[in-house]
Amino acid sequence: MSAMAAADEQQGELASGRVITERFGRRVRALRVERGVSQARLATEMGVDWALVSDVEEGRRVVTVLTLHVLASGFGMSLSELMDGL
Repeated sequence: MSAMAAADEQQGELASGRVITERFGRRVRALRVERGVSQARLATEMGVDWALVSDVEEGRRVVTVLTLHVLASGFGMSLSELMDGL
């Protein structure tokens, strides 16, 4: 594979990651709004900083497996339910 082709492939992977991160953020926001709570209240209930919730919802943060678990537990659902539709 040429260097240019490898760079193009890497750009595609990065773009795909951004798309998933943004979709996940929209999912988290929709779940929060559905429950009628603010970012600050959700963060407090989940034991995380409100900036984490904000960053996730805005697609600015790539979440860890631990964060996924905290979010899923906070929403009272499994990881697969949290990730549904991505």
